[in-house]
Amino acid sequence: MAATERILLALLLLGADAAAAEERCLAYGADHALSGRVEMRDDPGPPNYRDVAAGDQKQTIFLLHVDAPLCTVAREGDAAARGVEAVQLVFDWSSSESTAAYQAVASGAGGRFALEGELFRGSAREHRTPVLLLVARGQGE
Repeated sequence: MAATERILLALLLLGADAAAAEERCLAYGADHALSGRVEMRDDPGPPNYRDVAAGDQKQTIFLLHVDAPLCTVAREGDAAARGVEAVQLVFDWSSSESTAAYQAVASGAGGRFALEGELFRGSAREHRTPVLLLVARGQGE
């Protein structure tokens, strides 16, 4: 095979890998299972989300540092995200499974967890990551 043919073949294969990777991007609004290490962190909260020393309330948040960077597929009103290494966790207090997952995460922060829930795009000041997970259920690994 000539050098030019090898280069063309390599470029075609790279393009196929990129297309396959795009197909593996996760959809907003759908349930997904994610795993990784949970971090509990105190950030500035209301009213300005800038500085606790300047009067903002302290807000404790939980982040899941995923095992491998993820990407999302764009949908109307929500841009695609690429290379996401951490997602902020949000819990549904009306769900007993989500509340149980919160209790496990809060008591086991720093450890590994397998969590399931719906992905959504960060859009508000209190959202610390571009992609968030509304946790439906989960447990420590």
